[in-house]
Amino acid sequence: MKDEFIYLDLREKTLWGFEHEKSDLIIDAIIRGIEHSDDFEAVPVYRINDDNYTLVYEGHSRAVGHYIEGKPLKCILSEQNPRELRKGARPVKISNIKLIEDIGQYAVAKQLYPNYR
Repeated sequence: MKDEFIYLDLREKTLWGFEHEKSDLIIDAIIRGIEHSDDFEAVPVYRINDDNYTLVYEGHSRAVGHYIEGKPLKCILSEQNPRELRKGARPVKISNIKLIEDIGQYAVAKQLYPNYR
C-alpha cells in the first residue's frame, strides 16, 4: 500500500488511543506549535471504519493538542492493526484523555527535540 496521508478532523471523526493520561506541559507545547503553524510529521493511524480510527503506537499528545485546538491532525494510514500490538490494553477516545501535572516528561522531550516549544 502506498503511503496515504489524510487530515483527520477530530471533531467529526473518533480517534482512539491507548494512553489514558498525558502531561499538561507537553500538550501546551503541542498547542504552541499548532498556533505557530509548525509542520508536524504524520501520525500513523489505522482505519477501523469511516468514522473511527485508532493510533497505531504514537501520537497521543499531538492528537490531544489538535483536538483541543480544533485543527485537523495530519495522519498516515497504516495497515498495522494496533490491536495486535496492544493486546489487553483498554482503548480510550482521544477526547477523553486526561491532562495531568507534568513530572519531567517536558524536560526530556525538550532535550530530545530542540525545536520543541
